[in-house]
Amino acid sequence: MAAEALRTCSAGDRGAAAWVLGVGKSGKVGARLAATLRSMALRCSSLDTNELFHGDLGAIGQGDVCFVLSQSGNTRESVAALAHLERKGAHVVLLVGGPGSAMEIEARRLNEIRADAVAQEVELAGTAP
Repeated sequence: MAAEALRTCSAGDRGAAAWVLGVGKSGKVGARLAATLRSMALRCSSLDTNELFHGDLGAIGQGDVCFVLSQSGNTRESVAALAHLERKGAHVVLLVGGPGSAMEIEARRLNEIRADAVAQEVELAGTAP
């Protein structure tokens, strides 16, 4: 999924963009990852997840690819960002240090909601909880 979504982020194309989000050291790693992706001719920027809720969320659009980095996977701002990114229609890729984190749980919940919504749109049976 991430590789397919990244194909739409070429520097010459004004379609989707890639974003790398993180707080603290994960943010610094994210900035380096964004620079590396730019050197590969992809439209990519890094954002501090703390700043996301103070105006930067508006830069992210439908179809953009958002890599969210967190060593613990429990960073409050990063967990909160997932639902907002989902509503914006962004593709979210989590890079976390360990399984069972709050970010993983929230991402699974959002994916379950998305699957139910898609099933209801095409009127599939058997999607009730």
